Amino acid sequence: MKLKAQFRQRRSSCFRNIFPAVIFLLVFAFAVTPGNAQSTGGRFRGTVMDPSGGAVPAATVTLINEATHATREVQSGATANTSLSRCQSGRTKLI
Repeated sequence: MKLKAQFRQRRSSCFRNIFPAVIFLLVFAFAVTPGNAQSTGGRFRGTVMDPSGGAVPAATVTLINEATHATREVQSGATANTSLSRCQSGRTKLI
């Protein structure tokens, strides 16, 4: 009978030590969001300016991929800021 009591005590002690660790690992495993893979493209951001350094609002900016000759156009905003995202990688020309 004494042996059974010792066994129960050790089992209970082991359960008390391991159970919180298992719960922590499960919570951590489901709480962590998967990371995004590395991007294969890029982004251009900037301000369109004339030769004297003045901002040019509503200017059309064209990005040309030199390998595929694919083009993307965007118009600058009222403050002459412009942004092109999810651009293909490779040599490009900005007009």
